[in-house]
Amino acid sequence: MKTLLRTLTLCTVLVSGPALADTVADEARQMALMGAPDLALGLLDRQPPDSAADPERWVRRERARIEILQADGRWERVVQRAESLPDGLPLAFTAWVRDEQLSAYQQLAQGAKMRQLLRAMLWTAPEAADPETFRRWRRLVIESYLVEDRLEDARAALVHYRRDYGDEAPDVAKLQARVQLMLNASGAIPDVLVGMDDHEARALVLLARLRSGVMEPAQVAQAVERETARGGLAPQDQARYGYVAAEAARQRQDRAAYAHFIERALVYQRYLQHDHVFRLDGERLWGAYLALGHALGNEAQLLVGQDEIWMAAAEGALIDDDPRTARGYLAVLAIEGQTGAVREEAHRRLTRLVLAQDQGPEILYWLYLRSERFQDADRLPLPVRHVLADHLLARGEVAQASQIMAGISDVPEGEDPFEWRLRRARLLILGGHDEQGVDALHEIVSEARSFDKAQAERLKEVLFDLQTLRRHQATINLFVALEPRLTDEQQAREFLFWQADSYRALGEYEQAARLYLRSATLHSPQGNDPWGQAARLQAAEALATAGLLDDARRLYEGLIRITRDPAQRAVLQNKLQQLMLKN
Repeated sequence: MKTLLRTLTLCTVLVSGPALADTVADEARQMALMGAPDLALGLLDRQPPDSAADPERWVRRERARIEILQADGRWERVVQRAESLPDGLPLAFTAWVRDEQLSAYQQLAQGAKMRQLLRAMLWTAPEAADPETFRRWRRLVIESYLVEDRLEDARAALVHYRRDYGDEAPDVAKLQARVQLMLNASGAIPDVLVGMDDHEARALVLLARLRSGVMEPAQVAQAVERETARGGLAPQDQARYGYVAAEAARQRQDRAAYAHFIERALVYQRYLQHDHVFRLDGERLWGAYLALGHALGNEAQLLVGQDEIWMAAAEGALIDDDPRTARGYLAVLAIEGQTGAVREEAHRRLTRLVLAQDQGPEILYWLYLRSERFQDADRLPLPVRHVLADHLLARGEVAQASQIMAGISDVPEGEDPFEWRLRRARLLILGGHDEQGVDALHEIVSEARSFDKAQAERLKEVLFDLQTLRRHQATINLFVALEPRLTDEQQAREFLFWQADSYRALGEYEQAARLYLRSATLHSPQGNDPWGQAARLQAAEALATAGLLDDARRLYEGLIRITRDPAQRAVLQNKLQQLMLKN
């Protein structure tokens, strides 16, 4: 019953369109989209189809699993699944998996493994691959060297690629430009790029002309402004132009503009994926902030260690409506402040200023989670953690959000304590920190005298998550602790029913039957209402499994006497007949 209820609930939010052939794969994808990839993967793990007996269903579910792992950035798991494929799968699916395996290696910067796989694909499947696929594999060989910064090897591979495909092809010209730019040989950019009508080529040309001195930084900045003013740019092009604008600002020593354009580029950085020429990270933004702050401090003749004066300077900049200047001062205090209290306050204020910008949460994500300074969650400043956890959850990065939340327990200012603590508990459970999540739930329950109906419903959702993850004993303990704190009579019956489900999953069928019967008769002595009948049916089935056949028979007979629906009576009579055959 509970599984049916949850499935029906999910079905109400599914997008319209033709149904997928496998409802389990469909439901798992929807769970992942809603921010619960671990729950989705757990669903796919239960009762997996046999790849030999039902290869089509196995392929559909495996494809869903790999897509979920990719979306959550679990590249190591993608590789594990790809490396353990069974034999006899459709060739089209195997080819798709190999492509995703290559993407995972590229994300992990494992160039040698990329080449090892590509070598096998290039030598064993050239006839099976269409010309464009074969050509893409050849390009990936070059990319495999770029991810390892083996630039001379990349250039050598590019020479062979150009020999086979010619210099005039767009992909050849772009590859050559990227390799040359990474080698700091920007003067040798192919002329063919200049005439291309796409933004990637224009960004490459502008960056090359800037670095070679063919164009002045101000001219490059104006060119970028013209391109971006047209509108309709793809996110990856926004990132590229932001990078070029930042480089131009750096060359003309406009530190405030340099920091600003890095912020703009980082907003779209995740869309670049493997483009190493325009690659940025949070460490570059910290460097821009600190350079700006130190320059401002020198101009104002501020001394290192005078934290109060630096903080006052940041406040003054805000009064003057100059948040860029304020971010520079605060960055210096956040990293170089003399006391922990000063650094924490600076991080808090810097966080507010970053969030005040368009796409502020994304900038904050790169500033703190894609920087060498804060690689470990334990090193993240407390004022930043709450905001980052919510943003990670919105991005679907549940595991990392859970890791961040594991280190904090104080409720943020302005948040509802019950809702925030429950959200934290659920995040810990879904993100793999289930022991801490269970402890957090016990704290919530033990500190409350009672829960209203809405609060109990919210708690029930988290307990369902625990059941899905097969943490049945922990679920039972929480149901027991919740029981005396419920204020709604029907909810009390429901919680007994779900508790019985966990006992049943543990193989404790007699205890499950006892709780099903309590659920049936609580506030309904005869248990003849629809809920009571459903609970009595579950009790009968649990008793039959436990071997208490006479008790099960009497329950079935009692249900048959009170059931008026002919179809339901027929079902019950069939169950009774099957039971009698066991005697």
